[in-house]
Amino acid sequence: MTGRLATLLFAAATVLAATGASAQDWPTRPIHVIVGAGPGGGTDIVTRIIGQPLSELLGVPVVVENKQGPANLIASTSLARTATPPT
Repeated sequence: MTGRLATLLFAAATVLAATGASAQDWPTRPIHVIVGAGPGGGTDIVTRIIGQPLSELLGVPVVVENKQGPANLIASTSLARTATPPT
């Protein structure tokens, strides 16, 4: 749990730091956060707590998707299959 929380906080801090340096209108679509745990667990709750102010700051919805499975396999597979935005 501590490792996941640290990873989540690092990701949130990275996104927040990058928003000040961005010169373009980003993001333009909703942000989907894939959580490899079931709904109602600690990771899910922390993700939703961080997602709300992040959504207000960036002006786009932050959608939390729970993909529960063995050793985060379903979440990892889902992440690998997501479309990469055009540059």
